[in-house]
Amino acid sequence: MQTTVDIVIPTFNQPRALRLALTSIVRWTRSCFAITVVDNSLAGYAGEICRQTHPAIKVIRPGSNLGWMGGVNLGASEGSGDYILMLNDDVVILDFDHQWLQKLLSVFVRENDV
Repeated sequence: MQTTVDIVIPTFNQPRALRLALTSIVRWTRSCFAITVVDNSLAGYAGEICRQTHPAIKVIRPGSNLGWMGGVNLGASEGSGDYILMLNDDVVILDFDHQWLQKLLSVFVRENDV
């Protein structure tokens, strides 16, 4: 069975950064993953960016700014993966590193006490 990862990204008024982050994740990730974006802003820009980037990206709009940790907690509560990866909305995956997520997960496979 393949390991699944829920990637949770809280965002607040950073549409350009969010677009770059999502584009790089979708482009350079070959693992089994799901992305949930928690849009803490009232502007509602995240939904359109997510639809343009990949239609399977889930967007949650809490209606108020929950802060980063509040956004992570809300997004994580919606997931069903084996692992949760919390990312900032300005993270960009390096070009041509299709194994970035497997590298992160390999620690959990190698080390039983992690």
